[in-house]
Amino acid sequence: MGEGFMKRVLITVCLCALVLTACSAQQVIKTPTIIKITEVELLDINRNDATVRVGALFHNPNAVGYTLENITFSTFIDGQPLGTSSMQGALNVNANEDFEVWFDTKLLLDSLPMLLLSVFSRPAVDVEVKGQATLVTDIKKFTFSFNPKSKVEVKND
Repeated sequence: MGEGFMKRVLITVCLCALVLTACSAQQVIKTPTIIKITEVELLDINRNDATVRVGALFHNPNAVGYTLENITFSTFIDGQPLGTSSMQGALNVNANEDFEVWFDTKLLLDSLPMLLLSVFSRPAVDVEVKGQATLVTDIKKFTFSFNPKSKVEVKND
């Protein structure tokens, strides 16, 4: 067998190994797992609006870190929709670690009295965040949905 034939076989084997490695790496990237909603807080009230912040704890089950981008979400407290919003920028997530995401939703002042009376007058509320984000690694980029729900104590700082 000639030297040219051996080089072609070696290149073909290397390319096949590279393709198989890339395909298997794409399949093992998992979406973050939801642990719980950690808190809900009336963050700010000003002349025009109010901001409600919901914290949610997630876990990255992957051996690689990644970035979350294009995060959009809707927040519900005791079944009442607070609004839809999005997060600016990207969130860097480390490999095999828990991470917290803060979902801030602005409310118009005309909806605030009802919210304060029905939701923030109680010590605990059911909180739900429905959303989606784009998970980006060096190998793969895909959009996934998330929906953490928990009964949470209310903070009114």
